[in-house]
Amino acid sequence: MARRRIGHPAIEDPAAAAAALGRFNARRTGSSRRIERLLALTEPTSFPAGEITDQGYLDQGAVLERRAQFVAALHARSPGPEIIQPVPPAGQLSGGRP
Repeated sequence: MARRRIGHPAIEDPAAAAAALGRFNARRTGSSRRIERLLALTEPTSFPAGEITDQGYLDQGAVLERRAQFVAALHARSPGPEIIQPVPPAGQLSGGRP
């Protein structure tokens, strides 16, 4: 399958995305407010595949089931090169504290 471009510079350049995540996380307190891993998918959610309900909401179960391999990649002990992880800004520790 041909790779489709996302069209946003931060995603097109994984290093820029990692730096942007680092800056985002540096302004957040608490682990529940930070993003630790990112995987940009090129295929949007699909109504025919059952990922979108008749009311226009995401069916989380259907999305998780249909995209299980991506969820597994995000939660892998050693993430692959397709997974973007934050790079803390200079002078910051990885927990978002100076």
